[in-house]
Amino acid sequence: MSFVTPTKPNEVNSGVKLVVLLLLLTVNQAFAQSQSLRIKVTSGNNLEFNFNSYAKLKNGIQYDDFTTIKVSYSDVDENGDYTSTGWRLSVNALSDDLIPDFGTRHLSLDIIEMKFVHDFDVKQFPLSRAESIVDDVHQNPTNDYTYKVSYSCGINGEMMNVISDNFSTDIMFTVTVP
Repeated sequence: MSFVTPTKPNEVNSGVKLVVLLLLLTVNQAFAQSQSLRIKVTSGNNLEFNFNSYAKLKNGIQYDDFTTIKVSYSDVDENGDYTSTGWRLSVNALSDDLIPDFGTRHLSLDIIEMKFVHDFDVKQFPLSRAESIVDDVHQNPTNDYTYKVSYSCGINGEMMNVISDNFSTDIMFTVTVP
């Protein structure tokens, strides 16, 4: 990856790039033969916020419905009855900050806002090292659930004074069964 350093005093700092890599983790209890759990990113698994213009630095960058996550869970006995209490989808960053490639100034994770949409249920929160619960599914947990994830960064002008660099973090989605 490369970055551009301004050469004129009034030139825009145009080389701030954030790279987000999405990872998946499934944590299961020992399942009987009638149980299965899958999580899959069907689109949008590598995200870059490239702040290469004054407008992007000032207004931020937003990617609507960039990532699609599908969770498939089946837990029925031989009679077709549900045997589980459900599952939980959560997300967290794998680092404490957005890490620079070249400099020493780290950026706070909370400049990245995430929005999850499933049907008409919307959850929005800033990216964090701590686990954020996206969904706790207890009603009809054997259906397939699809989540559209939108991301925004720097929408309040937080990127205006950031020194040119490439910043990155990894994001992990986790499905757990109680």
